[in-house]
Amino acid sequence: MKKSIPLLAVSLLFAIGMVEVPPLIAQEKEWSLVGTWVNPAYENTNVYLPKIVYGNDNTISIYFYVNDKAPFGVGNYEIEKDWTESGVHWFMVKSIVNSVVYYELDRLTEGGDKYEGTISHEDYPTNIDITSSSYQIRKRQ
Repeated sequence: MKKSIPLLAVSLLFAIGMVEVPPLIAQEKEWSLVGTWVNPAYENTNVYLPKIVYGNDNTISIYFYVNDKAPFGVGNYEIEKDWTESGVHWFMVKSIVNSVVYYELDRLTEGGDKYEGTISHEDYPTNIDITSSSYQIRKRQ
């Protein structure tokens, strides 16, 4: 009888593992800022940078052109807060690039492939206003 208890416990753990919900790795990837974000329409506008790369190591690289191999600026970013509501994932991100501080309110939609945000140099924006001069939009590359 004593030998069957450990076997039963292992069997039960195995059975529980079989019905356990798998990790949400795909969803986490969809809601990640990590990656390359581009908007070719920003090239040659002197308004926004057309390419931003958020690294796994909390580095951020910004580029003048989508096809540039070398970044214009490199810095660090920190996600201060993030949350999900109604198919939208929100981020409050603080970045420092070339000694300039940026506070962003960003959102990912379309399964994590569309990035929109508003930037300020003073404090976190309270909303994303698509008519604002600090509004930006990019797609995952």
